[in-house]
Amino acid sequence: MSKRVALFVLAITGFLGTPVIASPILQSACTLAQTPSSAASPPRRGMATWLAWQDNDDGDFTPLSREQLTAASSTLPIPSCARVTNLSNSRTVVVLIDQRSPAHSFGLLQLGSAAAEALDIHSATPIELQDLAPAAANTSAPALARVEKKNFLWSTQYANSLRAEQHLLAAKQAGLGELRVAPGLINGDWSYRLRLGPLPDAISPAILAKTLRKAGLDFRTSEND
Repeated sequence: MSKRVALFVLAITGFLGTPVIASPILQSACTLAQTPSSAASPPRRGMATWLAWQDNDDGDFTPLSREQLTAASSTLPIPSCARVTNLSNSRTVVVLIDQRSPAHSFGLLQLGSAAAEALDIHSATPIELQDLAPAAANTSAPALARVEKKNFLWSTQYANSLRAEQHLLAAKQAGLGELRVAPGLINGDWSYRLRLGPLPDAISPAILAKTLRKAGLDFRTSEND
């Protein structure tokens, strides 16, 4: 990467501050319990991780909504609703569990982007799951009451987390900050991308992506500019 491009990248990433965590207050369309509380599922404790994106019918990928509070699980009933508490900070949200994770996925839940941000979970974190109840097939996911628009860039996909971590390190050494390894699902299996951002409002994601690609760093917008 040229010195000029490196300075540009550093200048851009210098604006990338700590992301504002979305408000955990929600407007829930997800009914928690259609049955008496005495028949509700007892609380469960386990680990939760992050599910950032999934493939779509076009063979491309789609970042998960930053408004709808959804989750995936390899063991829990689908669709179902539950109240999830991050035991490390006591944040609580209601989620709609509407996706099946691959068998033997780590953790009790894999949280979609909105739920992960609301609970401040982007790595393996202990949670408590309460009020698990079946949901109707057409149940709407709960939504955050306040969502700030944020732009991100995404790398190409990696088949395993080790390759993603190697590219994460290389990108950070090149001067990029605010990077995360973002797990996703493609053809029913785990895959990984790097996510850069949130980007400053004054920066065009498409222009930054093209600049980074010229520097040998393959980042794109979710629209694959």
